[in-house]
Amino acid sequence: MGRVMVYLGLGSNLGDREANLRHALELLSGNIPLEKASSIYDTDPWGYEDQPRFLNCVCGGWTSLSPRELLAMVKVVEETVGREPSFPNGPRTIDVDILFYEGWWVIEAIPDWLRGPLCWAPWLR
Repeated sequence: MGRVMVYLGLGSNLGDREANLRHALELLSGNIPLEKASSIYDTDPWGYEDQPRFLNCVCGGWTSLSPRELLAMVKVVEETVGREPSFPNGPRTIDVDILFYEGWWVIEAIPDWLRGPLCWAPWLR
């Protein structure tokens, strides 16, 4: 398989949010040569609102990983940064979503994108 362009959305609202994002970006860059990274945005929680605000960013790069391999790697990054099981839209130390994989929007990420600036603002940077 050749290299493909991917974009990942990152979010954190527990602990040192900025350090969590930077740690995840560092781990991701060890597996994917990241060419782009947005600014970090402070956003309201979505879905379940009784929780701390989020810091979010988007990064993009090239990978030769298949979608399943990329997902497995992303899950390892989340675990390494300290993500623990939670409920949907609940608080989390880190969340890494595959948003785009070489011409394909990732269906699971689309609902977050449609909710407003949470993901759009970083993507457009």
